[in-house]
Formats: sequence, C-alpha cells, structure tokens
Amino acid sequence: MKGFMERNMLDGKKPSNIVFHDIDSTTYITDSLVYIMRNVLKQSDRYSHDITYSSTNMDGYLKIIRVEYKLDGQKYSDSYYLDNKITGVVSLKCN
Repeated sequence: MKGFMERNMLDGKKPSNIVFHDIDSTTYITDSLVYIMRNVLKQSDRYSHDITYSSTNMDGYLKIIRVEYKLDGQKYSDSYYLDNKITGVVSLKCN
C-alpha cells in the first residue's frame, strides 16, 4: 500500500507518518461507484491522474482500509478499496 501511494502521488511527493487502520469489507461498492470514484480522483491535487488500478472484478465485495498520512506537513485521510484477496487497489477516495 505504501508503495502504491508513493508511486501515484503527484510530483513525486512522498507521504510520511502513514497510519493504516483495520481492514474491513464492504458489499455496497458497485462497478458504477468504482468508476465514479476513479473519475473524481482525477481531479485530486495529491494523486496522479493516470493511476493503474486492479481489475474491477469484485467477486461480490471489496476490502476497505483507511489510511492517514502527512504530505507537505498537512494531515490527510484516504479510503482505499482493495480486491477481496488484498492483492491490488481497485479504487480510492480522498476523505
């Protein structure tokens, strides 16, 4: 997860003080919501606009983890949606 963050931050920014919270699962995220989240993220001032994500084949549910970190001295919190095997990021949302 940390590597994904570092690879996909704009301008090579490096997050610090990263805190990963407990992983949970969600059945409320649909392919349509994943598409919307991905498009909204393209307007982010923190993340690259051409992120390569894992497949949206969700097998019924996704895992979710909240991540807190600092970037340029400011605190942020994002939600990462992972495939159910926790092998890749399907989408993410800046909180």
